[in-house]
Amino acid sequence: MARRECSRVCPELACVLHFVEPLFGYADVPLHRARDTQCLLWNSRVLTYNGGNTGDFVDLIHVLKSLVDGFQYHDVVAVTYQWRGEFANSEVIALHRDAFESGPGTATEADWKSQLYRNSLGWVTARDGNQLIGFVNVIWDGRSHAWIQDVMVDSASRKRGIGSQLIATTCDATRDVGCEWLHVDFDEGLSKFYFDVCGFVPTSAGLLRLRD
Repeated sequence: MARRECSRVCPELACVLHFVEPLFGYADVPLHRARDTQCLLWNSRVLTYNGGNTGDFVDLIHVLKSLVDGFQYHDVVAVTYQWRGEFANSEVIALHRDAFESGPGTATEADWKSQLYRNSLGWVTARDGNQLIGFVNVIWDGRSHAWIQDVMVDSASRKRGIGSQLIATTCDATRDVGCEWLHVDFDEGLSKFYFDVCGFVPTSAGLLRLRD
């Protein structure tokens, strides 16, 4: 499974459109009439407004415009996302050190390839050309539950939608192998990313330290 992204990406805009989309529907409205109706032109198609009156529509457009004007767009060129893609240990070690700002040690010097082939359901690689810029490891219980581990994005490639595409590719792949649930835990500062952008929902969980 490979997914190739060659476009201008704005993660914040994608998040806004996710919530606004239910208010619109595609319709065959001639482009020359679009300005006279409650419509938006998006991806070369006309979106018609399904809710409220004209005043509500105008207010919504003003809000959207103020939001979009503050967004930053990033060129994402030839980024390829691959389920169980090939990688070298040295690539993942370097990416891990960069992503988690960790120095040399057992965590980063491990034989990633042997460990993943032996213990993981799979992983996703993200490459910009030949460079590994993103990686996520996926473990599982052998049946219906899978867990996301070690989400890494190269520091120079962040804010470009790489992380959300890594998660999206992971969701597709784990669903295809028959998993019903995908789990993740994360630092509090990442809650907006996982809940608002990736679609996870809050749930109760626990953690027990086994070694000091």
